[in-house]
Amino acid sequence: MPRVLIVDDDEPIRRMVALAFELEGFEVEMAADGMDGIVKAELFAPDVMILDIMMPRMDGLTTLAHLRQQPATARLPVLLLSAKADSTDIAIGLRAGASDYVTKPFETDDLITRAGEAINRPASARTTPARPPPPHQPVIPREPRPARTPGPADGLAEQLRRPQARPSRGDEWRGAVGALVAFVVLALGVAGIVAFHGRVRTLLELVTGVLGVVIVVGGALAVTRDRAHRDL
Repeated sequence: MPRVLIVDDDEPIRRMVALAFELEGFEVEMAADGMDGIVKAELFAPDVMILDIMMPRMDGLTTLAHLRQQPATARLPVLLLSAKADSTDIAIGLRAGASDYVTKPFETDDLITRAGEAINRPASARTTPARPPPPHQPVIPREPRPARTPGPADGLAEQLRRPQARPSRGDEWRGAVGALVAFVVLALGVAGIVAFHGRVRTLLELVTGVLGVVIVVGGALAVTRDRAHRDL
């Protein structure tokens, strides 16, 4: 005759489950909490245990951990019984070493069927072992990056970052005169093409006069700038 130990703090549920197993020919023992269940598991030596999770003094998961640490009960089939039906709670219970997880409310016929299946399993398959920890992954240090060789772009960037020297007044004057001279030369070229004969002399006189005016105006501007700079 197979033996079953029913551990549940709810007395009506405990007696209802006990009666159902007795009608199926099981020898039944009961306990009201986890601590009492550990003691009776050693004395009664059940073939299967029905273990509630939410109990005073010692809950079902703690009780299951104690059972798995004892050689006499390490392979004892344990069916966890709980109203916690979340998939996370079920996974926690199975990882803790439960043979099966039954949620409340439940059918006593289904509970007895699962208990019989757990008893008939090989001893090595009666518990769900916890997942092994992942293998240690060595930390590979990163190699330092090689020093970067300066290229032509670096020299250009350095030149762009440097403050540019402000041109002097003499450079500004020479630039203005050069631009005017270029304009005059261009005008002479056009004039020479249009009227090569007769008007060249007149254009030369006009250019000479323009250059005289430019020189006078440029000198006056230079003197004005120098005075303004000294006043500042």
